[in-house]
Amino acid sequence: MVKLFEGARKEWRFVLAFLALSIVFWLAQFVYQFYVLIPGEFGGALVRSFALSGATLIGLALLSSSFFKFYPKYAKYWYVRRSLGVVGFAFIALHFWSVINFLFQGKPQGIFYSLHPIENPIIPGFFAYMIFFLMAITSTDWAVEKLSYPRWKALHRLVYLGYFGAVFHYLTINPALLVNAAGYLLLVVTFLALAGQLYWFIRATAKYNFSTLGAKIGFLVILLYLGFGYLVFVAPSITKQAQQAPVVEESLEVAIEKMKELMEKEGGNKGVLTAPVQSDREFSGSTEKLGRFTNINYMTSGSATLQKKDNKFFVVFGENFSTPNGPNLVVYLTKNTTPTTREDIKAGIVLGELKSIVGKQVYEVPSGIDVKEFNSVSIHCRAFNVPWSYAVIK
Repeated sequence: MVKLFEGARKEWRFVLAFLALSIVFWLAQFVYQFYVLIPGEFGGALVRSFALSGATLIGLALLSSSFFKFYPKYAKYWYVRRSLGVVGFAFIALHFWSVINFLFQGKPQGIFYSLHPIENPIIPGFFAYMIFFLMAITSTDWAVEKLSYPRWKALHRLVYLGYFGAVFHYLTINPALLVNAAGYLLLVVTFLALAGQLYWFIRATAKYNFSTLGAKIGFLVILLYLGFGYLVFVAPSITKQAQQAPVVEESLEVAIEKMKELMEKEGGNKGVLTAPVQSDREFSGSTEKLGRFTNINYMTSGSATLQKKDNKFFVVFGENFSTPNGPNLVVYLTKNTTPTTREDIKAGIVLGELKSIVGKQVYEVPSGIDVKEFNSVSIHCRAFNVPWSYAVIK
């Protein structure tokens, strides 16, 4: 055991200083999340601060590799890279723990509500977590000695696959939470880390005409990034554009028939969740108005409330919410108590695309809107310009 941590024991001053700085970095992330971004949300602040701290430190670990290649005279500080990676994983492990406890109520099986890596962004994150776990437990001089350096080096090249999973996890799990100072820092570090790795990969493999095994594996990783990026970001936008053209020139009756025909053939929007929105489960505000959904063309059930939190208004669907999947379903705040016409929807306020066909979900009302003028919440099929269902809130 002494030999296992011999390096850390010899450099104990550096280890303690690095741990102290890492904890300060995490505390700064937590304070920002808890007091600035979403004030008072303790569980969510823990989840996000652990995630952002861990992902940023792991990104800096990869970035440091490129830095040492650009400036070889600093390569003697290679142990900083190892420390960044190990402490980064420690925060990721705490993130994993906090997700299980605060978002899934201590039931880890809940994270596998879908095994589809695009429908469930937790899957790429879990894949990354397992690889980073291997990296962390073998990041010692003792592990290098036992495995032999060539085998250890080959094993640690898996970090590039792990980073692939991590990047797509935090880019897709809740992109809105990256639009702030902490998120921007992570995105900048991610871009620089990937750019540096790509530069040195091309430069190193070009010497051998890209014919080595490492070159083939590297190009496979690049193709994974491009392919997954296309499926996650490009393909849905193409589908969305195709679905967004409303058939306004047709009568409502004709549009309804065409909508139902499409539903029978192809189903609904492939981009909408078919499981509860995990990031919205902890939201809690004071209820201002309450109602239940009424069907127009498809069976919709559950409650809808208008809630107030931090001087902002939110429309919240209850845990009991359920509706069939449809093409390009959009949530509106509407004025009429029976918003069954296209004109009713047109006079309303768009709150966003339907997040999921089941479970609790939260939609922020734009600032400056007088909620007293609105008496209902509507779900609208924008692809065919057909009112779907509504809830009178009072």
